[in-house]
Amino acid sequence: MTQTSTPLVENWIDNGARKSTDDNLYVVQHPNTHNQPHAVVSASEEDIDRAITSAHLAFKSWKKTTHDQRRDILLKAAQILRKRKDDVYEAYSSELDVNHHFVDFLVGITSSMIETAATLIIPSLTGEIPPTKRDNEALYLCEREPLGVCLALAPWNAATNLSIRAIVNPLAAGNTVVFRTSETTPKTHAIWGSIFKEAGLPDGCLNIVHTSRGNAPAVTERLIADDRIRHVSFTGSTNVGRQIGKLSGYHLKPCLLELGGKCPVLVLNDADLNLVVNQSLFHAWVNAGQICMATERVLAGGSTYDKLIQTYKDNAPENASSPVAMASSHQRIVGLVDEALSKGAELVIGNWPPSKEDVESRKIPNIILTKVTPEMSIWTEETFGPIAIVVKVEEKQGENEDEAIVRYANESRYGLAASIYSKDITRVLKLAKEVEVGLLRINEGTIGDESVCPFGGCKDTGFGRFNGVEGIREFTQIKTYSIAL
Repeated sequence: MTQTSTPLVENWIDNGARKSTDDNLYVVQHPNTHNQPHAVVSASEEDIDRAITSAHLAFKSWKKTTHDQRRDILLKAAQILRKRKDDVYEAYSSELDVNHHFVDFLVGITSSMIETAATLIIPSLTGEIPPTKRDNEALYLCEREPLGVCLALAPWNAATNLSIRAIVNPLAAGNTVVFRTSETTPKTHAIWGSIFKEAGLPDGCLNIVHTSRGNAPAVTERLIADDRIRHVSFTGSTNVGRQIGKLSGYHLKPCLLELGGKCPVLVLNDADLNLVVNQSLFHAWVNAGQICMATERVLAGGSTYDKLIQTYKDNAPENASSPVAMASSHQRIVGLVDEALSKGAELVIGNWPPSKEDVESRKIPNIILTKVTPEMSIWTEETFGPIAIVVKVEEKQGENEDEAIVRYANESRYGLAASIYSKDITRVLKLAKEVEVGLLRINEGTIGDESVCPFGGCKDTGFGRFNGVEGIREFTQIKTYSIAL
């Protein structure tokens, strides 16, 4: 039992804040200031059962609502979110080192996601009448129907938009949701309860439970194992995603996994190098690189590499450092860079090692490395920090430069996003078909998530799609009716 006098963040069940059935609490500590802004209820076994039971009962009526009833609630939620952006900032900045500009940006993206899901309900759920070989003896109807209670597991980085897509897509399809928050940003995630209540979402359609880091594996397993949970979505690390996928498979639950990335930028020999450099610096360093789509690798052939390195140096900003969210992340990232430098990697931009002040406040210098080789861990591991590597691509016999760049891009075990820079769109589109990613961006940085388009990856990045028509359909199943005529 943990006793504390700090403000308390409670579970959200049946459209109201609920204390736990026991006294288990944990205290949030800001990773950079070390402040302790609030304590959080750590859900008990009984709390979890209450949340699932509530969602299960609410599903019986919510699945019968019309598309326009759901649409109106979602559109109102988006309006309320915009009005409450200061509340979002207050919550998020108390838990992580984020500024007002970044939070306003996220609120804009998140509101758009909610509105887009609202407008896509009809095309997403429209069924089919397939042809039949039974002449005029039968008619077949294929209907998309909701699954039931969906479990949402979302991370702390980009906390609003990465959580809302796991909430709004199942709600739009007629499901109810149990959302297990990140132990790093529970107050930020908890704000969805009051927003959707104000928007008119009925009791039980969205229940929110919290858990401490130590209890998270057991609570997650308990949630997935419950027969009333009919779908699981998870955004986070590949290592944890493997465990989520294993549990979901064992319990025969469909799951959607959006996991790690090692996103490459493919620089062809006719690329605008100033554009490449300016955009890759932003996409590598924004939010301290703690974005799954962050630029981690910049790949250039021998005809371009030297000019590209010089362009980085010519456009180098003043040295700066960015805050990372966890002590373990700070140690891991420092270890990756130290190992690379000890084995021959070189700094192109930035300073190393972190200063004493950086270490105390868990900041990592924004850097660009080159002369990184496959023997170095940073070649393959996702850094999730403000770091990118510039790689000189070597061609194999019988291979042209473009083919070699694509080969390097595909050597990663991840397959989330990539960028290609070139002035020749035909050349780019031919190469794009060979790049193993879920999202390919042309002449723009790797980070981008358009709410009308499906989003997800392949290989160790996971499977399934959020957003767009496909994102809502992920949370449905097809029922076929056979009607004798």
